[in-house]
This record gives sequence, C-alpha cells and structure tokens, in this order.
Amino acid sequence: MRKVYGLNRLSEDLDFDFTSNFSIQKFSSDIRKYFVTSLKLKGVTTSISNKENTVLVKFPWETLFDNRKEKIASTVIFLRCDFSKIQGKKYQTEVNLITAGSFSFFVKSYDLPTLFANKIFAFLERSFFRGSLQKYPFKGRDIYDLFWLINLSASNQFKIRPDRERIKELLKIDNNDELSGLIRKKLKLLDSKFVYEDLFPLVESPAFLDQFIASYEEVIEKKIGYIL
Repeated sequence: MRKVYGLNRLSEDLDFDFTSNFSIQKFSSDIRKYFVTSLKLKGVTTSISNKENTVLVKFPWETLFDNRKEKIASTVIFLRCDFSKIQGKKYQTEVNLITAGSFSFFVKSYDLPTLFANKIFAFLERSFFRGSLQKYPFKGRDIYDLFWLINLSASNQFKIRPDRERIKELLKIDNNDELSGLIRKKLKLLDSKFVYEDLFPLVESPAFLDQFIASYEEVIEKKIGYIL
C-alpha cells in the first residue's frame, strides 16, 4: 500500500499473496541468486521460517552501507517476506509501476476496493495479541490502514469503496448496518495504548501519532457509513 498507493506509514515486512503453484524454496533461492549474482552483493543469505510461510533475506551491513561510519546495533539487515495463499475468489488485481532510485519495475497488486475489503476483514477478524495484557485481538496498523483508506475515499468524494462481493465472501455479511455496527463495536473495545505501541515504530512523527490516537475513533465513526 505504501509503494503503490502512497500509504504514509512504514511496514515491518513485505506481504505477498499467491494463488497456486508457488514454491517458497524456489523464491528463496532465486532472490538470493538475484542479489548475489545480478547485483553483486556479497554475503547475502536467505532462510525459510514460520512453517514455510516466511523468507528472511539477510544483508551484511557493510554490503549496503559501506561508506557509513556511525555505530550500529546489528551487523545484519533483515528483509522479511511473508507469503499466504489468497483467501476466496472475489478479488480484483491491477498492474502498477514502482520506481525506487534507479530501479523501475511493475507489480501486480490488489486494486483499492479489494484492499479496502481486505483491511476491514483484517480489522474485524485478525487474531493477534501484543503481550498478555491486551484483552482483544487487533493490530494498530489495521486500524490505521482503515482510517487512511476512509480518508482517501473522503478526499475522492467517497467514490473509493470496499468491494462488496469480497466482504460478503470473507465475512459472510451482506448488510451495511450489520457491518458498520461490527466495526463500531470493535472500535470501542480497543485500548489506545496498544494501538500507539504497535504504530510507534511505523510512523515518522510522534506528534502525528498523538493526533491520530486522539481522533481515529471519531473519524471512523462519522465516515464509515459513507463508504458502505
């Protein structure tokens, strides 16, 4: 979402969805070969973990930043790639251009309505606890992404909306009032402390994060009806 659509937060990994005939072993081998053979980066290694759902690419610090002299906490830079099989069949994709420095390449990604639906599903259904004190499962980044998508839609006269067929397939809900009610109910269960802690490493400005924490519930409450 950051590279293709401009989401203004960082991520701790790269997420890839696949349909079928995907070999994580081949990806791991190919990506290492690309960095070592094509880009001539020495010492790059890969490993597979998380029940063969994750590839960790490890770069020696000096390979990427050989001219920097500052002290560092680790001599290895990790790139985490997470893979999962696409849920359901009701989704749309598009091809987009990404440019980073001297590199330009095309990627296939979900379109915005599909992403919107996926984020609502993740917000309502993700099973994640940050420590034993968190009472309800959620990730702060899911709330932020939902907030960002709603505001992106608002800036486009609410023409960007979640894919209804995708929501129906994932959540088995075909009623807007029921869906908005579930979102509002989940919002009221959240502890802003855990939202803040999850998002703190992913946003550049603590002042902005404070403003988000103070306003996200009100903004989502007021605007959710316009996009459903």
